[in-house]
Amino acid sequence: MRPVNNSHTVAVAAMNEIPSAAVKELIALGNLADGSSARRDELLTWLLPFERINRLGWKPWEAVADALSEVDLKNLVRGLTVADSEHQWCGGSVAGVIWTYRRYESRFPERAEELADWVLARSDNPHVPFGRMRSGSRSVVEYRAYLSENARRREESTHKQEDARQHKRIRAAVRKRLDQERRVLQAANSRVRAEIIAALQELPAKERLEHVAWDDFHSLEFFPASFAKVDSQTLKQLDSGTQKRLMDKMAARRKGVWKKLYEQFTMP
Repeated sequence: MRPVNNSHTVAVAAMNEIPSAAVKELIALGNLADGSSARRDELLTWLLPFERINRLGWKPWEAVADALSEVDLKNLVRGLTVADSEHQWCGGSVAGVIWTYRRYESRFPERAEELADWVLARSDNPHVPFGRMRSGSRSVVEYRAYLSENARRREESTHKQEDARQHKRIRAAVRKRLDQERRVLQAANSRVRAEIIAALQELPAKERLEHVAWDDFHSLEFFPASFAKVDSQTLKQLDSGTQKRLMDKMAARRKGVWKKLYEQFTMP
């Protein structure tokens, strides 16, 4: 059997470790007061090559944080905040500040807000210390107001979406009822027209034309084309007033049987 080469595994494990010396210097950096100093510059210079530890994820940082006292853990959070900000370390939403702060918050909740205020006031990383976007909040009070406003907007958006879906259902139901109404009315109108036409067909041609002339409700399209097919003798039987009304109705026709009937009236 060939021996197993564990060199790669060892190398990966080493890459995921946080050097104790780096932790020590970060704590020292966090213990310093705000403002520039030679000691601060010295620590930042020493920590510059350790950017990779800022993006290792929660597991190694949790192990480090749980081994520290409250004071050292607080200073580690502060030191990571300063180093992350000063060196613009690539960490973003997985920065070491987030994981160490979470352990501090879990272990010492009564003093976590004070530390969060300190971090928020000094960090430009939009994800620290809570691991989620804070939209420029510089204090816990501002952050909570931001979350509250976000929640309000989401709730408002949810209500609007629910209202829109409800309105869509209502409109669909209204359209369905209106379509049914149109079908009923069309069927009723068809029946009424058939009854009227049937009654008119029983009349002499002259009386049918009189009805067409004096019907102010229906257009010529309502009547069958056969009603316009009459001889000149029938036209002469119409009184002048009826003839005028009928011609006025037919005057706009450009083609068809009613146009031909109009031409019959105008023939010399």
